[in-house]
Amino acid sequence: MFRVNSFILVACLSVLCLLFAFASCATGGGVVRVPEWTSRGQHPQFPDDYYKTAVGHGNSRHAAERDALGRLVTTFGASVRVNDRLIESYREVARSGVATEWAYEMVFESDIEVIAGMHLMGASIGPSWEDGRGTHFALAVLDRATAVMLYLGRVRANRDIIDNLTNFTNVPVASRNTIEGFSRFHLAAMFADMSFAYEEILLVLGVPRGGTPSRRGEYYRRIAQDIAATIPIGINIRTGNDMAGRIQGAFAGVLSEFGLRTVRAGEGNPRYMLDVDIIVQPFDEPGSPFVFVRVEVIANLINTGTRAVVLPYNFIGEQEGHTDLLGAADRAFSVAEARIGSEYMGYLLRLISRR
Repeated sequence: MFRVNSFILVACLSVLCLLFAFASCATGGGVVRVPEWTSRGQHPQFPDDYYKTAVGHGNSRHAAERDALGRLVTTFGASVRVNDRLIESYREVARSGVATEWAYEMVFESDIEVIAGMHLMGASIGPSWEDGRGTHFALAVLDRATAVMLYLGRVRANRDIIDNLTNFTNVPVASRNTIEGFSRFHLAAMFADMSFAYEEILLVLGVPRGGTPSRRGEYYRRIAQDIAATIPIGINIRTGNDMAGRIQGAFAGVLSEFGLRTVRAGEGNPRYMLDVDIIVQPFDEPGSPFVFVRVEVIANLINTGTRAVVLPYNFIGEQEGHTDLLGAADRAFSVAEARIGSEYMGYLLRLISRR
């Protein structure tokens, strides 16, 4: 009887050892412990009183970090989001150096960019973890005190810039009703819109709106529109064949998006004229079955009263090829249209003159 019990005991112990061995192999040598923050979104190292956190996941660490940052933005609500065009315009002002005239530096490179439409200052990536099956987790962390300091600084700086942009004290209305005046109020609206989003973030962080409420961008935009109504801009294709009016249409589209009213050359007596020269250059490559065309555009925005060039702009496109001349020209004009559409707005943002 004793021998039978011993045999059974040995057999049971052997089975247990095998099960333990299989379990060890399946888990890489130990039990996988899932960090609590991956499901709760909170971490003991970052208490709620001092930090805002959000957890994200993805099939790579980078994807998880982006997801975490996007989720962190959503905790502030929809009111903090701004459209991509506004953010890009804001960036362009920083790149052009306009804002530095008023001792304000916008360093976007230090901001963490998220797809959700806002840049979270004071945010960083905390711990990350991978579950062994290819799913990555990351914790986005916002330091409340740092964010409050940064956003308050931006709001104050934006207000100073707006004051400088719209300070037309003792300036005749006729002098304000210029393309420079329009640009100033147009940019003031942009700064006001960004400040509103910043102030919404501060509200979520527990900082109430202080002092006189900031004016929304729409206030300054209405003044810019009133100015635009008094200064229509003519578009004059001086030389070259504008293929189906495509170059003129590209400029008119950007000017309209900027808020300016355009008229064709010969309509009325516009105060400003965009004189455009189009140079179309065909090329033959020896031994190539293709024909190549390059389009050069020279566009000067001119004050028709003084004949002064307010804003110069030009570019030489790349050679575009096709089996026939018409096809090559079509491609070259398409590239020129796209280039005007993507970069001319940035030139218009530089219309602010020093005062």
